[in-house]
Amino acid sequence: MRMGRGVMDIFTKPPFEMLMVHVDRVVEGVDLMRDSIVAYCNGDFEKAEKLAVEVVIKEREADEIKNLIRESLPRSLFMPVERGDFLDYVKEQDYIIDRAEEVVLALLLRNIEMPACIKESIKNLTNNVVEVVQLVPKTLGSMIELVNSSFLKRKEDKVHENIAKLDKKEDITAHLELEVMKCLFEWEKSFSFGEFYILVEVVEQLAKMADHAENCGDRIRCMIAKRL
Repeated sequence: MRMGRGVMDIFTKPPFEMLMVHVDRVVEGVDLMRDSIVAYCNGDFEKAEKLAVEVVIKEREADEIKNLIRESLPRSLFMPVERGDFLDYVKEQDYIIDRAEEVVLALLLRNIEMPACIKESIKNLTNNVVEVVQLVPKTLGSMIELVNSSFLKRKEDKVHENIAKLDKKEDITAHLELEVMKCLFEWEKSFSFGEFYILVEVVEQLAKMADHAENCGDRIRCMIAKRL
């Protein structure tokens, strides 16, 4: 596959700045996933499918960037953090958009009519997950500021503040996931086995997206702890 000039240009960027390019694709894909889910819940399955295709495209772009990041990190390269920790972070950030792709592809399997309570609870969960993911670039950006400042204390405090916001927002996701699952099981007999399985899978993958976003914060916390 021929890579676009914009993707190839990240070879000229420092490792953490390359991560910002990657997270931009992740957030774009997650935003499209939300729009696809909303369209699906509203019964506009054709629009949901078109948006799902765009999510898949964003996932492929993110994968290209992820691979370029890994390939641009020779073992001899000096980095302000441990190479292994950096790559662990890349993996968690990339998992987010992987889950987004799995969500939209699962919904493409069947057009499922849902009662209003399930639609609204899935929308609420999705919106919260998107908000969690949108905190990742802010947290990463504060980490980059910390690295560029040679780990000044005030910059470190800002990173930990952003990580705390991630943790708090993810806690809300866990609560919303439980609400959706309760609603699903109340209406279980309204669905075929296949439909019920798909909806449960979608909810679980959405929750995992928030988990991976929180894990990004944990990886950053680990990098800081080892550096200071």
